[in-house]
Amino acid sequence: MQAILGVLAVVAAVVGILWFLTGKHGPDIWRRLLGKSSLPVLTNDDVNRIADEVSRRLGGQAYVDGLTRSRPKVKGPFEQGLAAMKAYKWDEAVGHFGVAMKHAAGTELVALHNLTGLCHYAQGRWQQALDCYLRSAKLAEELSDKRGKAAADGNSGVLYLETGRPDEAQRLLEAALESQRLMADRQGEASSMSNIGLVYLGRGRLDTALEYFKKALAIATDIGDRTAQAQVLGNIGLVFWDEGDFTNALKYHEWSLAIDRETSNKQGQASSLCNIGLVQRAKGDLAKALESHEESLMIAEDIKDPHAQASNLSNIGAIYMDMGRLDKALEFLRRALELQEGLGNKPGTAYSYCNIAQVYQALGQQNNALEYHQKALDIARASGLRKVEASCLGNIGSVCVDTGDLDRALTSSVDALKMAREGGYRPGVAAALGNIGAVLGLRGQHDKAVPVFLEAVSLFVDADMPKEQGKLYANLRTALKCLGQDGFINACVKAGMSKGDAQKLAGQIGTGATTPAAGTPPESSV
Repeated sequence: MQAILGVLAVVAAVVGILWFLTGKHGPDIWRRLLGKSSLPVLTNDDVNRIADEVSRRLGGQAYVDGLTRSRPKVKGPFEQGLAAMKAYKWDEAVGHFGVAMKHAAGTELVALHNLTGLCHYAQGRWQQALDCYLRSAKLAEELSDKRGKAAADGNSGVLYLETGRPDEAQRLLEAALESQRLMADRQGEASSMSNIGLVYLGRGRLDTALEYFKKALAIATDIGDRTAQAQVLGNIGLVFWDEGDFTNALKYHEWSLAIDRETSNKQGQASSLCNIGLVQRAKGDLAKALESHEESLMIAEDIKDPHAQASNLSNIGAIYMDMGRLDKALEFLRRALELQEGLGNKPGTAYSYCNIAQVYQALGQQNNALEYHQKALDIARASGLRKVEASCLGNIGSVCVDTGDLDRALTSSVDALKMAREGGYRPGVAAALGNIGAVLGLRGQHDKAVPVFLEAVSLFVDADMPKEQGKLYANLRTALKCLGQDGFINACVKAGMSKGDAQKLAGQIGTGATTPAAGTPPESSV
């Protein structure tokens, strides 16, 4: 029997692209604040700069309302909480904000609930974060605090986007955008537009995503916000990444990096270098990719950003996996896992388990691979991480294809496909289809496998996963050999291709080509 290759769901390297991730101010003030046993008095400008930095790092809005003018019993613990957020001491920050809440009133509570939500969000405690955002939004509405309501809605939208609920994300982000426009909050408007662009990016609507990113870039340029410009340029680079246009993806990430260097934005530099490394890896330039991630890691260590450190350790591990240096890959991935667990970052921990599982799969240690994928799946389900859950199910399906447990492979892959379709997560859709096709092929149902593989191929091209695309073409080649040319062409025609396109595809596959033919159907019947 011809070999059928399983398709991994999604390489779970942590991508260094978040919404408005980086701050435009250096860490000097934080060295001054955290290096003393008691917190010095801060000016309003200090607090606003710090809140802006925290906002950009977390991808939300650290709304502070009038807390800078509050009574000492509120202002003191508020400032200590803000300092703890900058130092990644999220639970400490929650404690300080709780003390402030005991003495706070009115819109001060709107801000404090919002800040507490951001602390829970940073650790992947989605329900607790959402509860805080909803309390903040309800209070803001009762008190006619329009800025507080927009901040809470925007933060809830980012959370929904992160957890694979794009419809809810878009609704809230659009509500925040409308409020920001009415208030002439240009910075908030740019942030919301960029986040809405990411919703469309996740849905695969690249033209619409690009439209929103360009509008966000125009606003950032108009108000002279160089940091926001760099961030949106990075998001535009993502559009080209999804289109498979590595040249332009690299250009935009390098443009983003140039601005980050110009503004001495170390966090931005770490993020841009991480993205550059990911593009270089996709292009197959592993040496340059490794160099970029190592530089990003060095910056992250210098500014004591453990999230960026973990991302780069994970990506370096993935590069070593590509190089076949699996022991080295495990070393870096375990370091990433240790950091993520220490941070209490549930999404990052789940992704680290996925990455380690994939190394075990490459080593042929399928039981270990299943164990680690299951650990990731348990975290994803407990935390409401639908995208991660879909990825884990797809990966379990892939391992089960390798072990010959075809019933479980099919069940896991069908569940993954359903979740990925619902979330508009195209790489997950493509991977699940690949696994389903592999199961059908192994059962000798090549005529049914062909349309599934064809849809997966078309999605993998857009999702920029050439290795997995190559596996799919190998599986199509197997189907061609088993069905014969006429049978293969008939299967393609039944899938919606014209006979001419089907003949062309059969000829391409027969010569070993891995370029998709025209007329690939947009969706299979699975």
